[in-house]
Amino acid sequence: MQQAGHRRRALLLTAAALLTLSAGVGALPIFTDFPNFHVNLDANQIFQFEFGLGTGFSIRSTDGSTITINGSTRYDPAAGLQDPQRVQAGFVLLDGTLALDYDARKLDGTRARTLTTYLLEVRRRALRPEQLARTLMRQGVVRDPIRALTRARAMHLDDTRVMRLVEKRSGARWIRAVRAIREVHQRAFRPLTRPDGVLGHFGFARSETADPYVWAVMDRKGHYAVGLTVDRDGDGVPNSADNCVGSRNSNQIDTDADGAGDECDIDDDNDSHADVKDNCPLQANADQSDQDLDGAGDACDADDDNDGVLDVTDACPATALGSLVGANGCSIADTCPCDGNWRNHGAYVKCVAQTSSSFVSAGLITSAQRDVIVSAGAQSVCGF
Repeated sequence: MQQAGHRRRALLLTAAALLTLSAGVGALPIFTDFPNFHVNLDANQIFQFEFGLGTGFSIRSTDGSTITINGSTRYDPAAGLQDPQRVQAGFVLLDGTLALDYDARKLDGTRARTLTTYLLEVRRRALRPEQLARTLMRQGVVRDPIRALTRARAMHLDDTRVMRLVEKRSGARWIRAVRAIREVHQRAFRPLTRPDGVLGHFGFARSETADPYVWAVMDRKGHYAVGLTVDRDGDGVPNSADNCVGSRNSNQIDTDADGAGDECDIDDDNDSHADVKDNCPLQANADQSDQDLDGAGDACDADDDNDGVLDVTDACPATALGSLVGANGCSIADTCPCDGNWRNHGAYVKCVAQTSSSFVSAGLITSAQRDVIVSAGAQSVCGF
């Protein structure tokens, strides 16, 4: 057990240990610049570096190989958006930039594939509405101070993401870090979850003793910072005005006018039936009546009796299922109801005979079928 404990501790190389060797015995200073590092990692070991500000990174081999890493890193807590850099639409960039450059090699000298988990502190003061409003205005997202403050009040920790600086001929641009990974299908949001070394995982976490932080697991080095989305779902509607923050719904449709857009409302028509079970999710129908049992409630079914004649022109919208109907949507039984206000039995039989004859003319029934229907009507007690 004791040997196993030593082995587990050996699997994690911390920056604190490295700095102790270089700084000597005594209290460690807070380093914001650690220009160069060299480390040898045995199979499945992890190199972890922290700047003492809740910001840092860890590097591991993707296949568990023994590797050697040579690199340099720097964290500038004051560095933010620099001219002429741009930011991905819908985001603002907070101050604080982490730079990392390294080369990882296997024992045979070939380049090693690695995963790097970036952690960046989100200073609480940077999330204060007044501070955010100034950031929004400084970066040109909003020009009016009142609108800036309104938007800032709608922004929270779960709007934060790790951003990566991508440099191209067209210029340098900060984008969501996970958009820069090579395996684009590997992007999985894991809020409130510790980084687990799985490529593409990203999220945010709150610390009990320090400021919260955001994290992302990447396959690339470079410059990283904290971004804050003003339009989390990218639908063109800012968080402060979006009735479905986190769900794309540029049309902002809210059928039941309850403040939650249809895209994220679990009961769009507010009839106390969740959309997943509601047979009319956009039309209130608490009774869930479905006359023709076709899965569409009567309140939203264009043909309630499923007779092929739409309700808007159907003179008999409640015809019994399976009945033959004429062009007006009425069956023989609808046109000649047994319990109708007949003058006598003969009047009822006459109605049946005339209606059934019209069905023959329309090609709905044969003459023989008509005769059977008329005979049944004559032998009935209807009209007595």
